[in-house]
Amino acid sequence: MVFKAQRVDPNDADENGNRRQYAVKRIFPTINAAFILVEILILKLVDGKQNNTNLIQAYRLDGQVSLVFRFQKSQPHLTYLTSLDLEGIKHYMRTLLTAVEHLSELGVMHRDIKPTNFLYDPDTRTGLLIDFGLSEVEVDQHGNPRNPATKDNPDVQKIASLQKSMKIKNRTGTKGYMPPEALFNYPS
Repeated sequence: MVFKAQRVDPNDADENGNRRQYAVKRIFPTINAAFILVEILILKLVDGKQNNTNLIQAYRLDGQVSLVFRFQKSQPHLTYLTSLDLEGIKHYMRTLLTAVEHLSELGVMHRDIKPTNFLYDPDTRTGLLIDFGLSEVEVDQHGNPRNPATKDNPDVQKIASLQKSMKIKNRTGTKGYMPPEALFNYPS
């Protein structure tokens, strides 16, 4: 579940003097702690850059883990899908693919890209890729990080170790958005 929130501190304002808004993702208590840690470490690695969401804080309260992000104003994709002109579609795709390119440079696979996980506001032409709960780092056949740019990063090594010990491999998201090879569990 995701909630829109504000801090109690009235001085927590943006450059225009408006109170900052946040998105709080409450993770179901039944989710394995290792999966939550992988998500947090990947969010730390991604660092909110290039149209990817940024983790501001993670906390645990009464056994419930919550992740806090900056709020991204957006509209449901069905409300603007048919009204975007060719330039609007190009901008939407460029914004999304910039996020994906950044992940690729880090050796991160999102594994659940779909319209509801890309918050886009056609008025401000801003977009943000969210929900890294199924994300993984790319590893070789031995479970070691594959990306030369990040393989020595301690967080990437920790993620790879967790993926290996938990046998986290090829988890994919929403069936309607899965590629056929994942849907039918074809070997790599």
